[in-house]
Amino acid sequence: MKQRKLNFLLVSPRIVQTTGDGYAFPLGIAYVSASLKAAGFTVFTSNLNHISGNQNEALKQLIEEHDIDVIGTGGLSFQYSTVFDIVKSSKQIKPAIITIVGGGMITAEPDVALEALEYADYGIIGEGELSSIELATALENGLDVSIINGLVYKQDGNIIQTPKRREIEDLDALPWPDYDGFNFNEYLKLPSVSINNMVTKRMAYMAGSRSCPYACSFCFHSTGRRYRQRSMDKVLEEISYVKEKYDIGFVYMVDELFARDQERVFAFIEKMDELAIPWSASFRVDDVTPELIDGLKGSTCAAMMFGLESADNKILKSMRKGIKIEQIENALKLAYDANIPTAGNFIFGDIEETAETANNTLTWWENHTDYNIGLNLINTYPGARIYKYACEQNLITDRAQFLKDGCPQINISKLSENELGTLCTRIFEAPYKTGKRVDDVRVHQIQPTGHISFSGKCTKCGSENDWNDIKLFVGNSWVPCTTCGQKHNVPIPSEVMQNISKNIEHLLDTSSTRVAMWGLTYYSLRIFSDIPIFQDDRVVLIDNARAKQQMRIHEKSIHSPQALTDLDIETVVVFYPNSIKQIESIIDKHYRRVNRIIDISTFICEPEFC
Repeated sequence: MKQRKLNFLLVSPRIVQTTGDGYAFPLGIAYVSASLKAAGFTVFTSNLNHISGNQNEALKQLIEEHDIDVIGTGGLSFQYSTVFDIVKSSKQIKPAIITIVGGGMITAEPDVALEALEYADYGIIGEGELSSIELATALENGLDVSIINGLVYKQDGNIIQTPKRREIEDLDALPWPDYDGFNFNEYLKLPSVSINNMVTKRMAYMAGSRSCPYACSFCFHSTGRRYRQRSMDKVLEEISYVKEKYDIGFVYMVDELFARDQERVFAFIEKMDELAIPWSASFRVDDVTPELIDGLKGSTCAAMMFGLESADNKILKSMRKGIKIEQIENALKLAYDANIPTAGNFIFGDIEETAETANNTLTWWENHTDYNIGLNLINTYPGARIYKYACEQNLITDRAQFLKDGCPQINISKLSENELGTLCTRIFEAPYKTGKRVDDVRVHQIQPTGHISFSGKCTKCGSENDWNDIKLFVGNSWVPCTTCGQKHNVPIPSEVMQNISKNIEHLLDTSSTRVAMWGLTYYSLRIFSDIPIFQDDRVVLIDNARAKQQMRIHEKSIHSPQALTDLDIETVVVFYPNSIKQIESIIDKHYRRVNRIIDISTFICEPEFC
């Protein structure tokens, strides 16, 4: 017998530290919302990134105002804490509410994720559009959910997983994302955001395809194993529509593989030139040809993103990249000579990584600083081959707890702990010691949000540039020359360093216990090394990555978060602005002595203004 219509609420988790910060627009849940609405369900939406104040109060108001019966949310594995807070709060507000979670977190390890989330009733595995419609239909009509493919759920204390759902064949048949439902207009008004190390304005994310035909060891494709494309006509139709309705200023194609079909790329270039919209996309280095570069040169393409990973062929083979360093060199040189900015990272710590292979990559990097390639440690995320290896080797013994801890970095390589510590130091020192820097930096504005505006000269062509609203402390951020495309590290101006020093001094003077600095990054290592106050014995350095705990700065050890309890620490300054929500959640659950958590971004101003 048909039951009453249910009210559904889809919630995009809050990933910003402060309302008004930039973030990546949530395409996945926007696609699900559009599909449910098109199927006739009563769907309300909320993007918590645009709601200030207490999250629980915001959810309570939404649930009560709209008499919500079912709430859905989702995210990637490292976003566990934000998703957990939503489903937990929802159950506390209305115990009878049905909670559904989707995204890479669920798809990677459905049973582990559902166990870790505790308050989630259902999980959507893989692409969510069709599964969500079928689940919503079953919930409204009291039908058996066990016949729905691509589902994980709790029943009588057990976790049940249904058969895998086939990937969606016809992507053109899906409705476009529910832009209005997730505050797209407000999103476009936010300050510049740094996505894949590129600063942009009014950027729209677009998906022209799903998944990837390759199987890199560190990667996991939550949209399935088979690569599928939308028709280019449909992609360009959507871009034209979004340009007309929302006045977008930039398009970032989220496709994992963009340029295998070069005729398709040339059609895209022609239309984007016609629309006068700057754009960027991810390319494989073995797809780069002189003909492709000729087509991109002088077009509105603002940057080419590459998955580089290593400059050692042994490691590239171990990672199953299907490329060689010679192809990397060829692609980067072709783009550089054409003045097309490129972005990419080397990630250290693969299963076969040794001191020799790591040194090979670092030496290559030092000899090619013009490219300003990012340097990072490899992440062992659920679903990836290296994650399965880590579990098999008992490097991860409690999968649910690993997820709850935010998927901290672990040593899966052949490097000893001491060798890894030395490597970490080199990785984080290299960008500011030998990387490209802006000449003649002049700061115009420093904002309490962690953004700066400055001018300077390009090191390649010498032209003057103005860079505005640049977010500090986020990844290996860089800024391109607007004339030749040369990449430069985002500087930490002397004014900012002085303000940080004053704020830390004030914090130490007003604290009754030691103060912890959480986060070893390119930025924080430079700050710790260059500002004398961090040598103070009352400053404790912390990171939850085991590899970084092998480092030493000013002869200081890098502690695990357990030091917060062992040393009776009450105040923590966080150097991971994009992960502060996760760190807050970890501290709240395990280190109750801490009563103050500070985003380092708020310390870049004079103390009286912060």
